[in-house]
Amino acid sequence: EREALEILFISEGEELAKGLKEGRDAEVWRLVADDEGKDSEFNALAALNDLVDRDVAGVTRLIRQRVEQVVQANEEILPAYKLATLLGFYGLTFDKLLGPASFLADCIHGLEMQAFRQFRSLLKDNIAIMQTDSENIPVDLAPPLFFNRALDQLDAIMHTYDSSLSSTDFRGNEVESVLADALEPFMSACDTMAKSMKPLKAAIFAVNFNLAAYKCLAKFEFTKKRAEKIRINIREASTGIVQSQYEFFRVQSGLESLFNNINDSQDAGGSCLDGDLLTKASQQLDEFLPSALMDAIDRVKCVQDTVLARQMTEEAADLFCKDFEKLEQEIENRDASIAVNDAGSLRLQFPRTSAEIRVLLS
Repeated sequence: EREALEILFISEGEELAKGLKEGRDAEVWRLVADDEGKDSEFNALAALNDLVDRDVAGVTRLIRQRVEQVVQANEEILPAYKLATLLGFYGLTFDKLLGPASFLADCIHGLEMQAFRQFRSLLKDNIAIMQTDSENIPVDLAPPLFFNRALDQLDAIMHTYDSSLSSTDFRGNEVESVLADALEPFMSACDTMAKSMKPLKAAIFAVNFNLAAYKCLAKFEFTKKRAEKIRINIREASTGIVQSQYEFFRVQSGLESLFNNINDSQDAGGSCLDGDLLTKASQQLDEFLPSALMDAIDRVKCVQDTVLARQMTEEAADLFCKDFEKLEQEIENRDASIAVNDAGSLRLQFPRTSAEIRVLLS
């Protein structure tokens, strides 16, 4: 319609277009307007757009009725989103073709908003359905089934969004809106589940479901900001795991009381090392060391990123080794400050060195 009218009135019929302008200028109400000093330039393109818009008004009303029926009848989330983005594409197309004030463009944008409202409504209805099993914490501390389904759904939505065409301002708001409805409720549900667990399990669970969410979002440029926030969550949960592993090394090695005594004695300006205590601790340490690293790794076997699990364990082992170095230095200082024979040396009662500990825990 537009091409035909453009050829008729603008492209080829210059005389006809000029005649239209002359006729318009000769109208009585135009002459009155000119006398009042309100003359305006005739815009042939705007007149053409208005003519086309009026010409397709009947079809536009029919389109609106049919699309509204489709929007209201659909109960599937992904098709609802695809329909909304498709309407957004046509809305931009008609904006450029007929102008944003045209009846057709306004109608399509209205349908687009209606489709997005239906999409968000379906998302919210789906939250309750997908969270029915949120009370069931997986034995392996993996992300729950409802969370994986939500990520699969979000991934499909993001791929659709990535290939869609919409205005820059609307795209930014759209991403935030989709994440608020399609991701955040499920992240919050997992956070709530973690609160009922013991600290180590809660930290492992938090690492796992945040890792899954990060992998889903990091693939897209427009969600990297949210992905970086999730990385912070992973680091915080990882810190909790490192602390738990560190405490495991201290307690199971039998050296925690010695480490604490050293810190207390340094604050008091003295030494509280005891030969019998060192002998007992040395025996427990010898029993612990052969399987210490494997036992520690087994505690975090449910972390789904095995590289991260090993890194956290190694970090905890390094903290333990630093404590051991302080103990070793304290023993050497004690032996050096007191004139004792070989039989009374604290080093003989506690022969392990920090170099040996690092080898066994690496």
